Amino acid sequence: MRITVPKVVRPLKVAEYAQEFGELVIPVWVNPPRDLLGELIDCLKQVPAETMEERARRAIEIIAELWSQGSDPETHWTADEVITLASETMQTDPQFWPWLRERTFGMIGEHRKQEKKS
Repeated sequence: MRITVPKVVRPLKVAEYAQEFGELVIPVWVNPPRDLLGELIDCLKQVPAETMEERARRAIEIIAELWSQGSDPETHWTADEVITLASETMQTDPQFWPWLRERTFGMIGEHRKQEKKS
């Protein structure tokens, strides 16, 4: 028998940050390949200024990919949409973008650490 591991997508409930967001949910791919996570970590490391912009762009592209695995194409994100979200919210609520980013990474970590059902 062959087993194919599906993409596991869990809802990030934005109301956990502030209830005013209501039912807004971002679907997060919580079991991406290690290679993709390794690339993301490499992009987030301190790097020389001349490569920082391209690494930051790649990190945003990976986050967009993590947020775009849900079954509804209307919930998918582009890198430009993530950049817009980050820059616009830094003006109005500077803790929101870091919270979204860290909650995304936290959900992946939680999934990887959870005790699996027997």
